Amino acid sequence: VERLVNEQIALAEPIVTEVMDVEAAKNSGAIALFDEKYGDTVRVVSMGDFSKEFCGGTHANNTADLCVFKITSEESIGSGIRRITSETKYDAYKDFKTEEQYLLECAKLMKLQSWQGFKEKLVALQEENAQLRKENDAHKQAELLSSADTAVQQAEIINGLSCVLLSLNGFDTNSLKAYAENVRNKLADGFVFVSNTTDGKVTFVCASSKAAIAKGKKAGDIVKAAAQLTGGNGGGRPDMAQAGGKDTSKVQEAHALVREILAQ
Repeated sequence: VERLVNEQIALAEPIVTEVMDVEAAKNSGAIALFDEKYGDTVRVVSMGDFSKEFCGGTHANNTADLCVFKITSEESIGSGIRRITSETKYDAYKDFKTEEQYLLECAKLMKLQSWQGFKEKLVALQEENAQLRKENDAHKQAELLSSADTAVQQAEIINGLSCVLLSLNGFDTNSLKAYAENVRNKLADGFVFVSNTTDGKVTFVCASSKAAIAKGKKAGDIVKAAAQLTGGNGGGRPDMAQAGGKDTSKVQEAHALVREILAQ
């Protein structure tokens, strides 16, 4: 839309206003709004061959009077209807210059002399960041798995089961599941429950051994209860499950709830 309007401005088309009978206006091909009520006579504004509409009026005599056109926002105001807010003349120019200056400042932060190459530099940084995150996650997962033996040694006995309950921060779900499964497999009668808080949300992962399942301590049921306490939901298999919650302030309450369930 912005491009089309600026093209018509550049063509310097004359803007013609006519007052005519409403039926004659419709027959001339002028566009009318369906939800508007019109009298016997209407004002029709034409801009070359590009636009001809029923209109309240205009402040311009030529499309070139607008100088430049810039859309500043657009929004939905009903089914199939969009509202456009725009600027023209010097206000539009100032907006373009502000955006240009912002782009140049961002380019300088990337050690570029101009905006040219900005996109390529940004893509390269995103790829580098993704690779670093991947390497960091792998390092954290390896570190977490290496602590499995310590967790096994420190397992506490609850209702005849060797239980490991752990609260973590900043780990991805795959690392949590690998850790829970690793620890559970090292305990014949094991039960593992791990909570992890990242970006204001909490993830619960649970792994139950056959001995724990036989006592009714199913992973899917337990993570679901913990998730519901924190405003979330989830579940899974009796031996391995995960769920998510929204209220991180209730993580410790979730751990207390799991302990209650295990003790029953």
